[in-house]
Formats: sequence, structure tokens, C-alpha cells
Amino acid sequence: MQEHDLPAFFWDVARVCRAWLEEGIPVKVGSVFIPGYPFFRTKECCAVWELIKAGGWLMLPIVVSSMLAVAIVLERAWALRSSRVSPPDLLARVWQWIRNNELNAEKLKQLRAESPLGEILAAGLLNSKHGRDIMKESIEESASHVIHDMEKYLSLLGTVAVISPLLGLLGTVVGIIEAFMAVTATGLNDPSMLAG
Repeated sequence: MQEHDLPAFFWDVARVCRAWLEEGIPVKVGSVFIPGYPFFRTKECCAVWELIKAGGWLMLPIVVSSMLAVAIVLERAWALRSSRVSPPDLLARVWQWIRNNELNAEKLKQLRAESPLGEILAAGLLNSKHGRDIMKESIEESASHVIHDMEKYLSLLGTVAVISPLLGLLGTVVGIIEAFMAVTATGLNDPSMLAG
């Protein structure tokens, strides 16, 4: 998956979630089959929607940050699945290329493009004739690039994880201020004013 494909990926995830929640259409995610469940036609959905409306305007950034966090987790789970990061037949195939003396520039290019582990292996194999120290440095350099690519969006996920509870706390403080303002305006004659 390339970077320019990510918006399309997020829209696909949103479309599948909407189909599953609103229309109850069964969804197959990988090898897991999720039966259809029309969530938005149930009483539980109405209760959740009422809670969101009662939460006020601060619920909007909380809901958006929750959806963003779920999208990042799904994208990273898809991008970092073990069959993509470390294909099971990769090492055997490389050994076969070496034994059969088929390891050439085209095979190294193919190895580099197919998986992150392949990219690291290709860097080591490319510099294997230059000595152990140079090969080790090239593997470390390639691994640092691969790690950087694999950690993509995790800083954003950490930011969302820090901001979301603070938004909830801010909503609580705003609610308490509104309750005290209602008490100040009408006095303690009507206790229901404290409920919002």
C-alpha cells in the first residue's frame, strides 16, 4: 500500500463500517466473517446518540478523534500483518537463489520491493562482498528506514490518545461551570437545573 492509497483505504474502511452498521450487510475482513447487524435501527444506537447529543459540542472532537484512532489502528494492523512484513517463504527463497547462483540485481530489486524484511536482507546481500563492517552498517541503515516506515502514524495515534481524555475532562469542567451558572441564575429552587 502506497501513501497516495491511504485516503482511499480510509474511505473503504468507512464505507464498510457504514454498510455493516446502518444496513446490516455482512462483512468479510480477512478470513473473519462478521454477520450483518443493523446497529442504527436498535434502541442501543438511540441511547448512544442521545449520550453524544447530551455531551454537548465537545463530543464532536472526541468522536472524531476516536474514529481517527480506530482508522489508524486498522491501517497499521493491515500494513503490519506478519505475512506482509515477513513472508514465510522469504528466507527459503533467498537461500535457493544463493545456492543456484541466481542472485542478481533484478532479484535483489524484487526482494527489496516485496517486504520490509526483504529490504533489510537485500541491503545486507548487496554489501556482502565489502566486508562484515560495511554489511552491518548497511543493514542497520536499511533497518532504520524500515522501522521509520513501520512506525508511520504512531505519533499521531499517541497524540490522539493524549488529547482525547483531556477533551473529556474539559467537557466535564464545562458541564460543571454550566451547572453552577444555572444555580446562580435560578437559585436552588429547582434541583433539575443541575442536570443540564
